[in-house]
Amino acid sequence: MIARASCSWMRRIRTVPVLMFMATVLKAEPVQAQLRGTGVGAGRPSVAAEVVPGSLARHADALSLRISVEVPREHHGYLDKGDDGFFIPFSFSFPDLEGTEVKAEMTSRPSGTRDDRVGAQVLRGQAEFGFRLVPVPGPGTEATASLRYQICSDVTQRCYPPARLAIPVVLSPP
Repeated sequence: MIARASCSWMRRIRTVPVLMFMATVLKAEPVQAQLRGTGVGAGRPSVAAEVVPGSLARHADALSLRISVEVPREHHGYLDKGDDGFFIPFSFSFPDLEGTEVKAEMTSRPSGTRDDRVGAQVLRGQAEFGFRLVPVPGPGTEATASLRYQICSDVTQRCYPPARLAIPVVLSPP
């Protein structure tokens, strides 16, 4: 029992010099992961999204469409969860189709650019995401795409809390 207790104590003592070394080598900078109290509409930048005009196409077994997403200038959104797995990437759902036989599949997404400063694939500016709805929704079916996203400022290095954006989708081609 004494040997086990002293061994545990010795491990803790060996950790102290490592922590002291890291504290002197690593530069401490204040970090704010998310801005609080900045809801959409309160001066908070937001993403714009819409179905690309003319992109709705009816096929024998599916309906395809593209959604354009635009990130505000001097901001970026995430296309993956990042190296550490904690970023919130762009994700879409079609809540009006849940509980129906129609399933939405993402067929294409932008590649974005690798930002080594944040350790993730990011989207700056505008890009398109492609979707396929299988089987073809029946006449009169209504759908809204829901985009969940988180954007961060390239200037201040601060991130805003995740947000959702409803995107109306007219399922009958003109």
